[in-house]
Parts: sequence; structure tokens; C-alpha cells
Amino acid sequence: MPTSFTENYNLSQWAKSDQVKMEDFNTDNAKIDAAIKAEADTRTVGTAALAAEVAKRGNCRIECHSYVGTGEYGPSAPTVLTFSKPPLLFIVKGPNSLAFGSKLSNYILISYTIATSAHHTLLQTDVTWSGNQVSFLGSSTLAQLNENNPYVPYLVFAFYPADEA
Repeated sequence: MPTSFTENYNLSQWAKSDQVKMEDFNTDNAKIDAAIKAEADTRTVGTAALAAEVAKRGNCRIECHSYVGTGEYGPSAPTVLTFSKPPLLFIVKGPNSLAFGSKLSNYILISYTIATSAHHTLLQTDVTWSGNQVSFLGSSTLAQLNENNPYVPYLVFAFYPADEA
């Protein structure tokens, strides 16, 4: 019979004077086997759950479309973008501009460069969502993403979570 036992798994701890018996070793081996199996089972379940969650992350559904600017801006001619549904993120790339927006926000960030100078502008523009459409105004065709350039259309990229239809 062992003199003492380990704290975590209650395995035999022997002293020189203890009489060693095969049953004690078999009992210890059964405890070790059960603990390893329980850990492996827990890890398998945890790994499967983690893999399922990771599969949902980093993936997205992307929609792309384009439009040609009309050269109009201001309250009588808002820029209106239509999506299949409000996107988690959208990016608009124009001839001299780049904009980022989201269904989670009531504004977009627009960056543009005036072609005749090295002047670069970054501005925050309020948007209005109506269903799957977002509209906004600007103080110029650049600021409103509506330059009239039939040769370089605006490209619109909309990003949706992969688990949303």
C-alpha cells in the first residue's frame, strides 16, 4: 500500500518501506488513462466548436457594381447607392476619390485628391439610410463622389457577413 497520493489525480506515491502491489499500479494507470481520455474528449469538443466559429469569421460575401458620375452635387442631386441590403462595409473607388461606409454608421469617410494640385482632403459626410439605399450630399462633385467622367466609373464594393443570405 502506498504511503501517500498525488494532489491532482490521487496517484500512488511510494516510500522505500512500502510494499508494492500490482493492483496499485493498475489503479494508477486506469486513473491516468481516464484523465487523458477526458482531456482528449474536451479538446475534441472545444476544437470543433472553435473551428465552427472560425469558419464564420474572416469570410464574407462581396457584391460589386459601378456607376458613372453625373457631375451634379448638392441638395437637389444627392448621390444614392443601392445595395441588395445594407452592407456591413462598403467602399467606393472613384477617379480621384475613395470612400468607406457601413450600415452601422450615419456617416462615410471620403478621401479625394484634386487632380490639378497635390491637395488631398479627408472628410466625414453624413449619410441617410432608407432600406437598402444610402444617400449623401457634398460641397463638390469630388466630395459627393459624383464626378462626371464616363471613362472612369465609380466602383462600389459591398461586404456582408458570410452567414447572412
